[in-house]
Amino acid sequence: LLEYIKKRFESAAEELKEQQTSRKKKDKIVKYAKKLLESGWITKEQYIMAESIDRMLDEMSSKKELWTEEALFYAGEWKICRKQAGLLLDIICNY
Repeated sequence: LLEYIKKRFESAAEELKEQQTSRKKKDKIVKYAKKLLESGWITKEQYIMAESIDRMLDEMSSKKELWTEEALFYAGEWKICRKQAGLLLDIICNY
């Protein structure tokens, strides 16, 4: 079971590496958040939070050391990013 989990995580980590290099994916995320804002599904504050998370990920994308299996678990940048994303989800779900 542990080996299976490790392989799944490695696969997810590899996928994240690919995504962080793809500008198109970033553009889609920003576009989608903007559409949600324009349609009233999220507030301006929530959109600003999403942009902030997006900027964090954009800054992190140039730091190769943050895209290792160990860093995904333990790096402070990832902890902050996960905390902010969790906070945004909590706010959206309770909106």
